[in-house]
Amino acid sequence: MVYFPVPILLLLLMVCVWGKCIFDEVQSSVPVLSPPNDHPNPFDWFFRDDDVKVSAIKQQDWLTHARIQNRQKEISHYSHSQKLNHAVKKRTDIIDTPQPIRIKTWSPQESHVFLQPETLRLDAAFSDAISIVSKLFAVWRGKKKLLLNRDINKYCRFIWKNSTSANFNKCGRARDNYRTESCLGVTIPDDHLSGCVVHPHPDQPDRKVIKPDGAGLPDTDVLVYVTTQSTDKCRADSSVLAYSAHCQSNSEGRPVAGAIIICRESLSINGFSHEHLVQTVIHELLHVLGFSKELFSKWTDRSISAQSKLIG
Repeated sequence: MVYFPVPILLLLLMVCVWGKCIFDEVQSSVPVLSPPNDHPNPFDWFFRDDDVKVSAIKQQDWLTHARIQNRQKEISHYSHSQKLNHAVKKRTDIIDTPQPIRIKTWSPQESHVFLQPETLRLDAAFSDAISIVSKLFAVWRGKKKLLLNRDINKYCRFIWKNSTSANFNKCGRARDNYRTESCLGVTIPDDHLSGCVVHPHPDQPDRKVIKPDGAGLPDTDVLVYVTTQSTDKCRADSSVLAYSAHCQSNSEGRPVAGAIIICRESLSINGFSHEHLVQTVIHELLHVLGFSKELFSKWTDRSISAQSKLIG
């Protein structure tokens, strides 16, 4: 993700001055699910020839490894400007240029039972907040529809752990009582989730589909589940207007799904302020996007200047 100047972001994180922020408490109780780590990250492919698409470190075929080594030696003789141009070409070969982040929201059916004025206030606040945040952040967009992951530890009874077997780290038996995934208490629809399969034999290609792939979400970089409730956390402290957490990330660690709980009391007509609600939603969106003490250490500099230092 491309971030804008730190002072602006710090200011946005501090806008929730009308309510108490309990993000750290909430996030610590929410497990974050990432894709299976069974293939190299595309950013490992730094010295990349047109027909060499794997990391030299992870490539087992010695001929391809030798070709990459030769390519590295060739690049080592480039001038600084040539190295920088190569870094630019490498990035454009793998992904597009950063584009404004596309944030989509989804609400469960049961959250639509409150009064129409409350619904209109909430929709208007999220529309304004997303419009502001989308202008501040850019991401390298995925080519496919967004599909969230299923937790293998939930749907699988046991996993093949013999490293010499063909189906190492894959599910061998499914749990009978598995249904679906959730994010901060919100049930994720099957349409938003990738499928899951089991491999009955450790070395045979036969597999059984337990859940097929869902339809996925087009034109989506981050999916936010939104619900309005009067939860225990809302009732315990009237200064809590909303809270949030991220629950899934992509292979690079960027959050791609999270949830925001809006305390229903904050939508009541008494003392309601559209401006305050918009700023509260912006604050929670920033947490969903990865502004948390757990993820600060995982931030990476993806600028061209940083890439040029790696080969300089």
